[in-house]
Amino acid sequence: MADSQLRCALVYRLEGINKPTTSTATFGIDDDDDVAASTLEMGNLGSQLTDVTVLAKLDYAKEYEVTGGASSAELYGGRDKGFAEAVKQVILGNAPGIPSLSERDGEKLGACKVVNSEAHKVVYGANSDGLCFAVIAGSQYSSRIANMMLIELEESFTNKFGAKASTATPDSLSKSASSLIKAICKKYNDPAKVDKTKEILGKVEEVKGTMADNIAKILENTDKVEELAQQTEVLSEQANEFKKKSTELKRNMWCKDMKMTIIVVLAVLLLAIIILWPLIKNSRSESSSDSN
Repeated sequence: MADSQLRCALVYRLEGINKPTTSTATFGIDDDDDVAASTLEMGNLGSQLTDVTVLAKLDYAKEYEVTGGASSAELYGGRDKGFAEAVKQVILGNAPGIPSLSERDGEKLGACKVVNSEAHKVVYGANSDGLCFAVIAGSQYSSRIANMMLIELEESFTNKFGAKASTATPDSLSKSASSLIKAICKKYNDPAKVDKTKEILGKVEEVKGTMADNIAKILENTDKVEELAQQTEVLSEQANEFKKKSTELKRNMWCKDMKMTIIVVLAVLLLAIIILWPLIKNSRSESSSDSN
């Protein structure tokens, strides 16, 4: 029965392979969700691979199946206790590529492969340490989300168990890694929520970009404000200088006006004296004659 649930997660160690040091042939992801292909170092890994050892496994869908959520007990079903062996045979039949140590900008997991059955799919990929990470999901589960899950599983598992993984005995890490794998399965069980989270993170990055642009504009405007303030200060100094010169000019004009007024008044008085003096003199002469 086709579904979109996560069912099982597994970690294997690839036996008999040589870890890569240089790039050779490449391949892309076989994925119905068009997951972007990555460059991997293949070499003759298929002929090198001698065995696959399961290190940790988790039947995440066990409770889901026990409660009647699914009726299928096919090859990858949780109630099929041989699911780890089934996935092992898938890996042996179609070995994953091993990325070189210098590739993928620090992301160790190579491009994932997808193998589909009628009801389920297996998505798996290996890292440069020869560890293979796999997830079993319903056929409707997004292969792209499964790839994202395996990348996170690889990082978390190698950070915690990387030193033990190279020498661990079969299935010896299942118990100690159970909580780690279960937490990751729980996070990626609903692809819609993962996509929503990714969308929110994308919006956060967009907001951060917008804020960065706004800050840049504010800084640019600050420079303009400082420039405007400098121009204002210059204009203020020029205005003060203009006011000072205007006051001096006004004082000079007032002085000139006063001088002209005094000169006109003196001229009028002089003219009046010149005109009136003979009359006054004649008037005095006549008065003197009458007295005699």
